[in-house]
Amino acid sequence: MKRLLRHLALSAALFSLLAGCDLFNPDDYAQDLTPVDSMTVFHNLINAYNTLDYEAFLLCLDLTTFRFIHKDTTQGEYYEPWGYDEETDLTFLLFEEAKKHRQIPQLTLRVDTTEFTSTSDSAFLRANYILITPLEGYDTLGGGFELELIKRGNYWYVSTWKDVEGDSIIIKHDPIEDTITGEIDSLDVIYPYPSDSTWGDLKVHFRMESG
Repeated sequence: MKRLLRHLALSAALFSLLAGCDLFNPDDYAQDLTPVDSMTVFHNLINAYNTLDYEAFLLCLDLTTFRFIHKDTTQGEYYEPWGYDEETDLTFLLFEEAKKHRQIPQLTLRVDTTEFTSTSDSAFLRANYILITPLEGYDTLGGGFELELIKRGNYWYVSTWKDVEGDSIIIKHDPIEDTITGEIDSLDVIYPYPSDSTWGDLKVHFRMESG
């Protein structure tokens, strides 16, 4: 219980800081990106988790090329890269389990984009996340992920999803003189959320459940 309360307190403090910096709104990052359509699948992926919309989630993944890669693939067969069928099966179980809990919302996913590049038919996106769930052992997860996106026809899909370490975020602002020390600080640093487990570990848990 003490561990849970500590996580929730850290999470609340971090959310408060991040909310003040307005970092976790993907729409803000999409406004000046070309082509902006390559961000649509990213928005849909985040929204599918926050609403537990399984059908919307399926539309985000490329049926033939999708691969998920855990950041540590040496821990056994369930951690080795897997494809579309495994990802959709485990996500179905995850969403169904989350729906059983009274916590509202059942899942809370917040994301900030740290890197984005795009061409006319492919894109790369790196981001940090904080995922809060009602599931024991996975109450607050933090880390990073990388997405490789591809365009088929007029639609974009996630082709590769890599589980990676989170990035520290450097926020530049106008220098402000400290009235006590006289020092001037023009940078804020937000470090990744300290979590014992990652989004990838949660996926592995439900992959094992799906057999």
